[in-house]
Amino acid sequence: MMGGKVGRAWALFLGLLLPGLGFASVLESVTVESASSRAVNLSFRFSEAAPEPRIFELADPPRFVIDFADTALAPALSTPAPTGLLRALIGAEDGSRSRFVLTVGAAVELRTTRAGQTVSLTLQSPGSSPHTSAGVGAQVEAVNFSATPEGVGELRILLSEPVAVPAVTENAEGLRLRFPGVQVPQGFLGRSEVPPGTPLGAYRLEEARGATVLSISTREAAAYALSKDGPALTLSLRSRGESEPPRYAGQRLSLNFQDVEVRAVLQLLADFAGLNLLASNAVGGSLTLNLRDVPWDQALDLVLRTQGLGKRLEGNVLLVAPAEALAAQEQAAMAARTRQEGLAPLETAFLQVRYARAADLVALFQAGAGAGDGASLVSERGSVLVDERTNAIIASDTAPRLARLKTLLDQLDIPVRQVLIEARIVTANTNFTNELGIRWGGSFARERDGKVLRIDGSADGAGAAVSLPLSSPTTAFTLGLSGNNDLLDLELAALASEGEAEVVARPKVLTADKQKATVASGVEIPYQQAASSGATAVQFKEAALSLSVTPQITPDDRIIMALQVNQDTVGEVFNGIPSINTNQIETQVLVNNGETLVLGGIFQTTRQRTEDQTPLLGDVPLLGRLFQRRQSADRKQELLIFITPRIVDGEGEGAEAGAR
Repeated sequence: MMGGKVGRAWALFLGLLLPGLGFASVLESVTVESASSRAVNLSFRFSEAAPEPRIFELADPPRFVIDFADTALAPALSTPAPTGLLRALIGAEDGSRSRFVLTVGAAVELRTTRAGQTVSLTLQSPGSSPHTSAGVGAQVEAVNFSATPEGVGELRILLSEPVAVPAVTENAEGLRLRFPGVQVPQGFLGRSEVPPGTPLGAYRLEEARGATVLSISTREAAAYALSKDGPALTLSLRSRGESEPPRYAGQRLSLNFQDVEVRAVLQLLADFAGLNLLASNAVGGSLTLNLRDVPWDQALDLVLRTQGLGKRLEGNVLLVAPAEALAAQEQAAMAARTRQEGLAPLETAFLQVRYARAADLVALFQAGAGAGDGASLVSERGSVLVDERTNAIIASDTAPRLARLKTLLDQLDIPVRQVLIEARIVTANTNFTNELGIRWGGSFARERDGKVLRIDGSADGAGAAVSLPLSSPTTAFTLGLSGNNDLLDLELAALASEGEAEVVARPKVLTADKQKATVASGVEIPYQQAASSGATAVQFKEAALSLSVTPQITPDDRIIMALQVNQDTVGEVFNGIPSINTNQIETQVLVNNGETLVLGGIFQTTRQRTEDQTPLLGDVPLLGRLFQRRQSADRKQELLIFITPRIVDGEGEGAEAGAR
């Protein structure tokens, strides 16, 4: 029996990797000798000064893990057979260290000494010398957070001495780790926030019944991994991605084995990862592998895939069995649960809905009916009814199904966030008119040979020779010249008018997330319309200012808005029917919470030039000015729309948003 174990240990070391370049030291030899029936001495000799070993203890089976940092194994390294208290010796190297796993038959003490190029280890049965088990009297020395470029949050807990891997419990807020027998100084107690960018949001250290409890709050659903390196534990959290290729985050190692037993490789990988291994009796056979600088979890998957094996990780226990056997176990367990559910008694629960519509939730619960038992929230024997009067759901099903419905109801029946949207609609009008007119007349009489030549034309408008006046109030200058028989009247009129008008409308609307809201204000203009029978009827045309918006709050508290703004005014009347001047903007925008956005503007400019004159005479240079009237008008209209959305999470915020 011992000879078989010795042969397997030799086989493990015959194919160890060549050492990489750039290591500080190379492990040249390993010796094992039995000092007595209760003690075994091991000696590790290096090419340079011996590094400080890092040692931690594992249980079930009892073993020690020894790491030599920045070292490699010599190509011709030979390992002696284990003896006495030492049952097995397994070694490997990765890109930065060498690791040896010492499996012992019972609880033993391990003592180390380092001198020059040699590290000596002594395995000794417990005797008169005091020995304290790992984990007793340990305390927290440091807690450090770091983030990787891939968005993985790592929390490293450094203890004064190695302890057993703590159990991890998932809850609604995140994770909970309990360290029995570990003390925590006062300076580490309390809650600590971490920077954004990873699923890890905050952590809290507290004491509870002789143990230290580490509570982790996560920002999102995350997958976690807990690794142990001597007295240090590292908790890694990464976002759970859908349909992503396998991503391996384990520490890298190198393996080179020839015809080695599968169980030995699995034990080596489990020890390297700090996991407990439970292998089925069907796990057997041997394999040859040469892996360089690969993550240990990828190496594990490769070994399992080549042997047709599968794995399940429950806490810190790695279960390995044939993949078909694991699948059959899961199918059998599922069938057993289905049969048990079919025999379970039905219970009735009254589920009060507070914020949502009960009918909508019932439609959601029944959406998966007929698509398979796993897709439906309600079993084939169950039923859900709606009480419209009390907005409640009456559900009848098995206890596990009712528990799932209650959990889902708690997640869905929550207050919907609201958005307060304030719009400022500014209409600016500018008018400028310039007019110049003339009116003149007179009388002229000459008598010769008893004949009278008479030309009359009054400037008062009744019989003016030239009358091109202005219709609006004007500034006029009148000149007159009279003689014995002559009279000349001249009136010049000028008008310049300028006007500005600004109309500001501030409609506000408060609506729930993803719900359309409309606010409008205006007037309906009546007019008469003749029917085919000859009768008349009063019809109405609407001229209103309206704002329609459908907001959508994004996960990062920004707002997507589908907007439609209309501003209608009464225009000219044609044949007794009024026209409507319409200004409209329809768009979809993304803005920050509380940010003011200018949607756009409509700018209109109207320029009008009019000239009236007496034919022919008005075209005479200089003199033609006496026979002309000129008018010019400039009109400008501008429409600007400002939108400011604010997320309202409660009464206090709503009042504050309204005050702003």
